[in-house]
This record gives sequence, structure tokens and C-alpha cells, in this order.
Amino acid sequence: MDTSFANPPIHVADIVSSQRTFFQEGHTRSDEARQDTLRTLIRAVNAYQDRFLEAVHQDFRKPHNETIMEIGTVLDEARNAIKHIPSWTRARHVSMPLMLFPGSAKKVPEPLGVSLIIAPWNYPINLTLIPAIGAIAAGNTVIIKPSEFSPHSSQVLEDMVAEYFPEGWITVVQGEAQETQGLIEAPVDHVFFTGSSTVGKLVMASAAKNLIPVALELGGKSPAVIDGSASLDTAAKRILWSKCYNGGQTCVAADYVFVPNNRKQEFFENLKHHIHAFYGENPKESDDFSRIINERAFNRLTPMITGDIVAGGETDPKTNYIAPTIINVEDPASHPTMQEEIFGPIMPVIGYDHLDEVIDYINANPKPLACYLFSNSSRIQKRFGKPPPELLHLMT
Repeated sequence: MDTSFANPPIHVADIVSSQRTFFQEGHTRSDEARQDTLRTLIRAVNAYQDRFLEAVHQDFRKPHNETIMEIGTVLDEARNAIKHIPSWTRARHVSMPLMLFPGSAKKVPEPLGVSLIIAPWNYPINLTLIPAIGAIAAGNTVIIKPSEFSPHSSQVLEDMVAEYFPEGWITVVQGEAQETQGLIEAPVDHVFFTGSSTVGKLVMASAAKNLIPVALELGGKSPAVIDGSASLDTAAKRILWSKCYNGGQTCVAADYVFVPNNRKQEFFENLKHHIHAFYGENPKESDDFSRIINERAFNRLTPMITGDIVAGGETDPKTNYIAPTIINVEDPASHPTMQEEIFGPIMPVIGYDHLDEVIDYINANPKPLACYLFSNSSRIQKRFGKPPPELLHLMT
């Protein structure tokens, strides 16, 4: 992102001005207006479902069933917001200190105004519209900057918004780094960004110049830990699904795996079995396996495929294809898969002898978005925060 870009393009200034006027005129404030707008969003997404399915598939060959799940989460989120808006907007009496007696006070939720959503490419519907639902439910107007890396999806989103919503309430601004920088430096009231930590720092720094509050949803290396009591078949199936769903391009995908040394080979056999069960003899020919989003991401990932490759490893630069790949990592300090978030279908597996070394490794590194524990031991579950007993998803 070019942080030297100082003046937002005139169309950005016009959009922000239009939305601020729309907001100040009170169009977004009532519960009924917010609920009606979300009902319109539900109708719009349903009407555009087929176009979204085709567009996301064009962008990175994402299977239709995965996109349908993505759309479903958006519809569920909108219905949930419609149901709860009256309670979210209700004023609540709060206690007062004795020195202010006999005064009284209420806590009244207030919308901020013009919100900006900078969306990622990996879930171009879900991670764009769910933040928009939150902004609408809170009574704000919404400017959406979709990712330039998923152009077909971004165009369908722009067409849908233009057909169903007034520009004063919701609008889509397409473009690349320059347009994004112009939007951040425009006088918006809140920025919601989903993406990499590197770009997140630039977004926060730019917004800070105007004291604009920012919500960041960034990446991280989320570990999966298997202990000696767990079912390796269950763990392999679920971890592989996490790693290969959306081509591994998911922020909470299991990034790397710890497994007891004396069960590592058995775990590898389970993984190879499930790769075949999920995607057949040749995953490249499967309709259920996504591609890497673009050449840049492909070129970042392929150098990671090195060392003791247990399964996969095949690539095709013409289609940005990377096969589901399992790597036996003996030295995590030096292997390229362990230096940054992978964000692809490459799974490093690390053996261990004592659980303490696993916990020490995780704690010595930046806090992940999630940690996945597979264990039937209540004692070990307690060490990881006493999560539910089957698939343990520890949000940190």
C-alpha cells in the first residue's frame, strides 16, 4: 500500500459526503429502517446467489458447495441481527456514584456514522457482508472496498449493492492500493479491515492520522495439537479438512500440527487416506479443491514445499494449483513453513515427546487466532483451558 498517497480521489470524497448527509438526516437510525435494510440484503443475496457461485468459482475455482456455505452464514447473520436489533439499541439505566446524587444516567447506544469495510479475497461474500451487517445493525452507513484480487466476486457485489440499496446507505468502491489509501484517509468514522498483519499495520497507521477507530481481523499461525489418547483417524480427517477447505486460504485453518513421535507415521497414513477420500487419486482433477488465488500467492507458497515431503508436493503455475501437501518437519526453527502464516494447502507436521515442549513452543510465538486440541484426557484438556471434549477449538 502506498502510504504517500495523501488526497482521496474526488469520487471518494463525494461518496463520503453523500453518506454523511444520509446519516445526518436520520435515515439509518430507527430499528425499523435497520431491520428493513437487512431484509433487503437477504433478498438481494438470494437473488444473486447463482451469480456469486459462478463469480467465486471464476476467481479461484472455489467449489459451489463451499460458496453456498459462505452465503448461508451471511443469511444467518442477517436474520440474527434483525431479531436482536431492538435489544441492542435499547437504552439502559446505569448506577451513579454517590457524589452525583440525585442524578440518574442511561447508557444509550449511538451509531458512529460512515463506516468503511476493507474486505479480503479469500471469503469475498462472507467477510464482506458480515461486517456490513454489523455496521447496518448499529445504524451506520457502509462503504465497501472489496478485494481487487477477486475481481469477478467484487463485480457481482457491486452490481447487487447498486441494484438494491441507495448509495447514501451502502456503496461499493473498487480499485487497488491507491483507492484503498484514499478511502482510509477520507473522513470516515470507523474502519473494519480483514487481511494480513503487514497491511493491517498500514491501515492502522493511516487511520491514526485522523484518530479514526479501527477494527482489525488479521492472520496468525494456528496450531493443532494431538496427544496420545486421541483418535488419529478423527484428528487427521478434521485437520485435513481445515487445511484444504478453500485451498487452505482460511485465517483459522490449522497451520501446523504437533503429534507424538511414536504415532507420527500412523498419522501420516491417516492423512494420506483422507486426501484420497476427499479428492480422489488426483486432487487436481477434483471439483472440490480450490486453487491459490493468484500468481503472487502461488510464488510465495511454492518455496515452502521442501524437505521430507510425505504426500503431495505437485504444483502447476499455469493454474496456481498446489496439491494437498504433507511435510515432516524435524526442525521448526529453520523450515520455511514455520516462519510465517502459510495460507495454503501445505501442512507441516512436527513430532514431540513431551507436551511441555509443545506448550512452550506455542507460548514462545505470537498468539494465534485459534488452537485445536485433540485429546481424550481431561487432565490435558484442562491444561489447554478446559474446552469442550470432542473437537476442541480454543479461541485465544
